[in-house]
Amino acid sequence: MKSKNKHRNPLSVVITLPDPDNFAALPIAEVGGTMEWRTDSVNYPDFEVHFKGENPEDDTLNLVRKGSRQQPVVLRVTKAGTFEYTVRHCKKNGGGFIDVSFAGRVVPCPHCPP
Repeated sequence: MKSKNKHRNPLSVVITLPDPDNFAALPIAEVGGTMEWRTDSVNYPDFEVHFKGENPEDDTLNLVRKGSRQQPVVLRVTKAGTFEYTVRHCKKNGGGFIDVSFAGRVVPCPHCPP
């Protein structure tokens, strides 16, 4: 039976970061949802998400958030747009880092309550 209720929760996205030599598709989230970055890499257990200019959560320019295998980075999405960011993959034991650039898109939630 199809529900007559048009309201639903906004879409969220979880971005699991692979080793930096593997690339992911453009993630999409909806306003009111979340964007989450996590890693399962044993070679790059820590990472940083560096936004270039605006970010989807607030008005902070060039926002940087740190994450690890134990602690993902989670942003509450408050505005629509395409947001460019770089993930800095930090090699274990201080062995350097690799930067990989991405873009994430946030769209309005058409069926969410206002």
